[in-house]
Parts: sequence; structure tokens; C-alpha cells
Amino acid sequence: MASPRTSLLVLVGIGACAATAVVAREVVTSPGASSRISDSPKEVIDQTWQIVFRDYLDINGKYKPEQWRQLRRDVLAKSYGSSKEAYESIRGMLASLDDPYTRFLDPREFKEMQIDTSGELSGVGIQLSLDKETKNLVVVSPIDGSPASRAGVQPKDVITAIDGKSTKGMSTEDAVKLIRGQAGTSVTLTLQRKGQSLQVPLTRERIELHAVDHQINTSPDGVKVGYNRQAAASLDVLSYVRGGPADA
Repeated sequence: MASPRTSLLVLVGIGACAATAVVAREVVTSPGASSRISDSPKEVIDQTWQIVFRDYLDINGKYKPEQWRQLRRDVLAKSYGSSKEAYESIRGMLASLDDPYTRFLDPREFKEMQIDTSGELSGVGIQLSLDKETKNLVVVSPIDGSPASRAGVQPKDVITAIDGKSTKGMSTEDAVKLIRGQAGTSVTLTLQRKGQSLQVPLTRERIELHAVDHQINTSPDGVKVGYNRQAAASLDVLSYVRGGPADA
């Protein structure tokens, strides 16, 4: 029987003008392994604290080790009823560093990052975003050659339902979970386009994600122009931005 695993990823920055250092820890627990961290919320918090204390470097001189030690005492003095509460405490702890290059990923976000950086996923090939004003799930663009692209899904289409389930109040993360699935299985998207409601049945496939696309175009006067297009990143770190486009 495999040991239970808790993925813990902390991105540790070394200042706005320097490169970003990535510190990843996969924490494994097993019966009798006292030297290994358990799933206890406080131990997860303390493990994060240790990683930052050991590996964080502030070239701006704002990082005060003694303040970080006091913060550890403060957060570990509290009670945590769930992992979710511990994760929020960790995010608050890291926010005190005031460093945009340092952040924490919980297991779900870590899994999404692995998908996004693996170069492929199993889905229908669309990039989604949540409209800030209307809160509608909107198609940013279909991925070239994907089932969504072949079915005629267009940018700015509003996804109102997934397999009949309304997307009202749904986050992009929850929508992606419903749209992604095993290759060969089906999903039906209900789209709103220019006042019309469209039912679009799709069969999931393995989708390759190309971070960069390039081609040579020729202008009307015969001048050759190189064109590079960088795909929008979805749920992931280094390229992960909460609330940003998500691939499905």
C-alpha cells in the first residue's frame, strides 16, 4: 500500500530585480516515519516556515529573521480545524514578506500546475476566463486543431452550462474540472452567442499545449515578417495566475 502524500510547493523569490528560485517539497507520510512531516495543519505550516527561513533571500534588506521567528510563534499558537485553514494561514504568512515572487500552492493548485506545465491535457481544447463584470464564463480562444476548434467554438462565446449544469456562480477551476476528462468521453457545452443558445457536443482528446507558436507572414508589399505568439498560461505557477485564463 502506497504511503499517503501531501504535495507542498513554495515558490521563493529573491527580489524583484533577480531571478526567481523555486523550492519544491513533496512531503511523504507513512506509519512509523517520525522524521517525516504528517498531514497535521500545524506541521504543514511549520514546514513552509522552515523552507522560507532556510532558503529565502531578500536583497532589498526588508526581510527580518527575528520578525519571521515571531511570526512562527504566532501562527503555531493558533488552532486549525482543517487543512484549508492552515493554507490560508500560510498565504497570510507569506504575504507578510511583501514579495510577489513568493507564494504557496495547495495540493489542488500544484496538480493544476503539473498539468499546465506538462505540455498536454485531456479535454476539448479551450481557454476559459471569468468576466470580471458579468461573472460569466467566457471562451478566450479555442486551441488550434482541438475538438472545440473543429466544432466552431469561438472567442467570446459564453458557456452557460456544462452537460446541462448551469455555470452561474461557477469558478473557472470548477468549470475546468467538468470539461476535462478521459480521452474518448463526451461533454456538451451550452454556449450563448449573439443572443442565441447553442448546444455543442464534444469528444475529449489528448490536447498538446504549445507555449509558443511561430510562422513567417508575407506583407502585401512582399516583405517577410516573423510572427511569434505566446499562449496564455493557465492554472500554474511561474505561469499560474489565479483568476487568469484556464485551459480545458
